[in-house]
Amino acid sequence: MSSKKKDLEIIYNLQWKNGPANGGDKANIIGMYDIPATTLNWEVFKSYLLKNSGTVGDDVKVSYITDSNREFPIESQTDFQIALYAFRRKARMGDIVNLKLDRISDQPTHKNNQPL
Repeated sequence: MSSKKKDLEIIYNLQWKNGPANGGDKANIIGMYDIPATTLNWEVFKSYLLKNSGTVGDDVKVSYITDSNREFPIESQTDFQIALYAFRRKARMGDIVNLKLDRISDQPTHKNNQPL
């Protein structure tokens, strides 16, 4: 008897660090199957998240919020692969993965051009 393995569905709760950039005031919940098309590449994954959150552009920093409420920035393929292990573990337990979004262009810049 052969049975087809069901794809793991990972549910993400997207929260804006400094208010939403999509004009709304609530977090977005996005479900994604753990298949190569969605989890093989960081840039593809990030693009899918942002597109489905209603965000225009890709100047957004994504961080994973751990169970101990610490932020783990996802800035590279390596960071994403490490975080993906935690995402899968949480999904297998039926938990939601919390991600924090922060628009890079909204971050303050430090200028040292004040008079002495």
